[in-house]
Amino acid sequence: MVAFRNSDSSGRTTGLLLRCVLYSLLALGLIIVDKHYDHLGKIRRLLSIAAYPVQVAVESPFEGWNWFRQSVTSRDVLRADNAKLQAELERMTGQKVAIDKRDDPSLLAGVIARIGDRVYDGSLRSRLTELGHALLPN
Repeated sequence: MVAFRNSDSSGRTTGLLLRCVLYSLLALGLIIVDKHYDHLGKIRRLLSIAAYPVQVAVESPFEGWNWFRQSVTSRDVLRADNAKLQAELERMTGQKVAIDKRDDPSLLAGVIARIGDRVYDGSLRSRLTELGHALLPN
């Protein structure tokens, strides 16, 4: 029993086993009370509210960097797609083509190419219109 006994500075012997049992009973009692009243859930919610600004402040530089990296990557992909489109249009027409890029939200997605008096419509808007005419002939 020497392993479970400890003497403090006053010479009084304190039982380590007794303290472990008391702390275990106290913890069990707190678990039962918390299960009934959800005190820890409330504390957890309050801590998450208090920690949110800190979390945003810590993550902001990383999110900014990720946005910048994706922006540069998507810009490079867009430039490559524009070069492919220009090469394909030059192949189709047999002429040198200069691309005039304009942003038109009504297209939804895709490209409309006007070369001379010819129009090549590859927009999502025209595809949806064609689908609507095919499904609803009236």
